[in-house]
Amino acid sequence: MLWTTCSIAVSAHGTTLDTMRNTTVPKRMTLNLLQAYGDQRSTYENFSPEGRLHIVCPHCRALVVLFETLEPKVRSEIATLRRGGQAANAVRVLRQTSGCDLRQAKANVLHIREAASRCHKCQNTLPPGALLCSQCMSVNLDW
Repeated sequence: MLWTTCSIAVSAHGTTLDTMRNTTVPKRMTLNLLQAYGDQRSTYENFSPEGRLHIVCPHCRALVVLFETLEPKVRSEIATLRRGGQAANAVRVLRQTSGCDLRQAKANVLHIREAASRCHKCQNTLPPGALLCSQCMSVNLDW
């Protein structure tokens, strides 16, 4: 993996980033991407977490709700459907069980990691429980 060195300073509201030199980040997360990720206004204009635990994907800027209260059995069913090529059914089950809207369900189903603990975006192998891919910085739900 290629790495680059930079450091970031985030304002109190997390909306601006000043670049300096010091912190190691994956090369794909360039300084421009770090600056763009720092401004998350458009994400919150299009998605509403409604007080739920969530993360904004650095790669695509989708707001991914963690659904910490969703039963493990339901999570497993949704992940099995997604990995089996039945994303539409996975979205339907997530909407029925969580009450989220279509946009939120699609965002979540898209971010479920592939079989064999692989990133849904770049197919990089991820350790169990990892939320961000170290290669492409995509959110990966370990359901």
